[in-house]
Amino acid sequence: MLIYFDGTFVQFLEGSEERIDILFSKIENDKRHQKIVLLLEGFSEKREFSEWSMAYKHLKLQETIKIIGQKDFKKEDLFKGKNPESEHPGIVLLKSFVNDLHL
Repeated sequence: MLIYFDGTFVQFLEGSEERIDILFSKIENDKRHQKIVLLLEGFSEKREFSEWSMAYKHLKLQETIKIIGQKDFKKEDLFKGKNPESEHPGIVLLKSFVNDLHL
């Protein structure tokens, strides 16, 4: 899952730990990528985006208004620390794309 928003790419990777580690290492070592920030890392028995192999969206600022609870969404919100009371803003953004494909 890959979203381009306000000059920044946000990508969500799922799979076995070994495959993700290999892929993330390739991304980190690819000279086309800069300023890579790992926002979240963890394990889940169930995939978040099980119906997708890859998707891409160039998201415009005015489109974020359609995302519930994200009316004042800014690129900086993607880099906020994890709040145990709520989902990370990057995950909300990605899930909204999957759940509302007309964004």
